[in-house]
Amino acid sequence: MADDQNAWVPPSPDSGGIGDLGPAAPPSPPEVRVRTFRSDVESMAMSGGGPAEYRNVQAPALSSGGEEVRAEGEKKSNSALTLIIVLLAILLFAGVGYFAYQLFFKGSAPPTPPAAQLPFVPPPAPPQPSANAVFTHASFFKKPADQLFALTINSTAQDPADLETVNQKILSSVAAANPTGNMLEINFKDGSGSDLEAQKVFDAADIGLLDPQLLVQHFTPDATFFVYAAKSTSTSGRSGVSPWPGVVLSLKPGENWLFVKNDVMKLEQSAKLTNFFLTAPGIPDPAGFKDTIESGQPARILKFSSSTTGAVFVYGWFHGDLIFSTSEAGLTQAIERL
Repeated sequence: MADDQNAWVPPSPDSGGIGDLGPAAPPSPPEVRVRTFRSDVESMAMSGGGPAEYRNVQAPALSSGGEEVRAEGEKKSNSALTLIIVLLAILLFAGVGYFAYQLFFKGSAPPTPPAAQLPFVPPPAPPQPSANAVFTHASFFKKPADQLFALTINSTAQDPADLETVNQKILSSVAAANPTGNMLEINFKDGSGSDLEAQKVFDAADIGLLDPQLLVQHFTPDATFFVYAAKSTSTSGRSGVSPWPGVVLSLKPGENWLFVKNDVMKLEQSAKLTNFFLTAPGIPDPAGFKDTIESGQPARILKFSSSTTGAVFVYGWFHGDLIFSTSEAGLTQAIERL
């Protein structure tokens, strides 16, 4: 009888004995189920529920928070627009300021497009000397001259005396007047007896001292012509006079001599200065005109080399009037009488 203790027993899976045939097989993984929309529908059908239905759902209206967002966006948009307008205004003012600077401080206006240019309009013609300046002569001397006489200048010769030059007529009048003083005044008249304006006297005597336009625009037509009669003694012992002419010109009311003095100084280039003398004064100083002081006021003087003492051409502004003289002593006498 076989011994039951010796009966063969299969090894257990956990035994590590001689009878171990290898590791046991791993258990099956747990079942994993995925829930889907289809599974949900089937589940609902099996449990007695109805089939799934589709419905249109309307989204709720924007809350007050949405309105605030829109308002905030509009506010930012308005701020950006305001900033753009301010920048454009700054650029506009800068451009206007630049053109104003060019126009008023640089002395030149910005170029104008040809299409915007106005048609050229010629400037008005300067005033011409009046053919018949009607006025009544009134001496500029507050202290009257020692002697006054009239001298007629006809535009056409009516007698032999009219064939004389203006200088010859003055010499003849001074000699005939037999002056008792040094200062004589001449009142020039035309053939009708009217007082003659200064420019017509200059034209008749061929004295081109000032531009006629300058006289018309800034000076009165009236003038005070004078002759300084310097006493002299000839080599034969006979006494006589040496006549030195001069003239006083007065500015129109409202005029200022400072604005015309540069134009007056152009007379220094005149080739007809010697025509102002009654006799030939000699050769002018090669150095030309020089500054001098007469009666405490600045003046300009040109000296001549002449056998006759005192031949000069001197002029200056005194008491607002312009005085020309061919003698320094005559200039002093004229200034004292203004």
